Amino acid sequence: MASAAPALPGHLEVEQPILSRQNSDRSVVPSQPVTTPGNLAVHVEQRYISPLKDQGNGTTGKPHHKEELPEIRLLGLGNPLLNLEFHVIDEFWEKYDLEGGTSKSAMPFTLDELEEFTKKGDLIVGNVAKTLGGPMMYTLQSLRKLIDPEECLAIVGCVGNDPNGKLFTELCEAEGIIPLVSLSSEKPTGVVINIKHRKAWCQFINRGASKDYTIDHLRFQIWNLVERCHAVYTTAGFVLNNPIAVTNLAQHCVREGKTFFFDLTAPFILRYFTDQVKDILPFVHYLFCNREEILTAKKIIVGEDIWDDTGNFTVEEAAIKLVEFPVADPQIKRTVIVTDGYNPITVAKEWSGYGIKIEKYPVKPLKNAYKPKRSMIAGDSFVAGFIAAFLSDFTLEDCIKEGTRIAQHNVQRAYDQERQELERLEKEEEAAANFGLHFGN
Repeated sequence: MASAAPALPGHLEVEQPILSRQNSDRSVVPSQPVTTPGNLAVHVEQRYISPLKDQGNGTTGKPHHKEELPEIRLLGLGNPLLNLEFHVIDEFWEKYDLEGGTSKSAMPFTLDELEEFTKKGDLIVGNVAKTLGGPMMYTLQSLRKLIDPEECLAIVGCVGNDPNGKLFTELCEAEGIIPLVSLSSEKPTGVVINIKHRKAWCQFINRGASKDYTIDHLRFQIWNLVERCHAVYTTAGFVLNNPIAVTNLAQHCVREGKTFFFDLTAPFILRYFTDQVKDILPFVHYLFCNREEILTAKKIIVGEDIWDDTGNFTVEEAAIKLVEFPVADPQIKRTVIVTDGYNPITVAKEWSGYGIKIEKYPVKPLKNAYKPKRSMIAGDSFVAGFIAAFLSDFTLEDCIKEGTRIAQHNVQRAYDQERQELERLEKEEEAAANFGLHFGN
């Protein structure tokens, strides 16, 4: 028999749902005319944000009435990062003692040094490729390709008041994503630096200004656009930046009958930010995670160890416990979705009158056995496919199938691109070797 659900965490121990429309306190998040940050302003005719002259106060354009604002199908709260790709020579790789296949936050060099090397052309070859980066942007880009072009998507976060921040907003506009970003004068725009050397690859992540997102930007500058969104997606990763912002958006979704999607992101967040994640879970409608994340969540958040006959945690029991975790409103019917590589997807949800229902969905193997170097490819693609189907009113089963299809498509494409790149490098090395052999004779 399943144990009773734990009490609501902290301030959630109340007799009535704290976010019901009858007793919600709208003064907490005031509704004011929106002005967009930086050099951006909303134009209903274009559906997306267009550049305007900076007004000199960190915002642009004139206040907009609610009826002038675009409807946003999905609002993503995440880290607005730029992806920078550098191709380096042997001397650079050896100078900084880089290790292939790694992803780190501490960089042995500065971004200014990389740009200087690029200008000189001595240690870095070719131009720097700059694209939108990070898990949230990958999900929104994938989702952008799956939904109607006339439907709006938006990213909320913080960038630096620098050229990279400006480039980020321009790339978002080009992708059809509204950049509702605040500007930081203290830190540079966050970056994902990919260093490529022959067949090796390593990555450095500097979140930069994305860590400086303020609740005032959400409440007083873009809240009118928040009210125009249909659903919100964020990850536990943003808890590191501003957990209050996550909670405000989650409360808004429950109060207004919108859907709140949440991804557990990484086990270490659950270990070190347990209380913050526990405060958000009561508002979650759809919870995404992988096997390692849900077992960590089960052990730390629920506080129990459940073992099967082999001495391992059971994903099914962990999923049941998270479905049973308290909700902020009785109308919330939480669904927990657990991906596990090529193993079947586990889905746990309430089964009216019969407790918690567990379903398994098989994952079709790829034609090439492949483990992507960037693990976000599969997980973030799955979320994009699932949400795209959800926004089109698909059934849960079809949402799972669409998420799986998009994940497999993107992983297969990444494999094909990497294979083609390796083949090209092998041919170049072979040609260089033959060239040296010819002149050596």
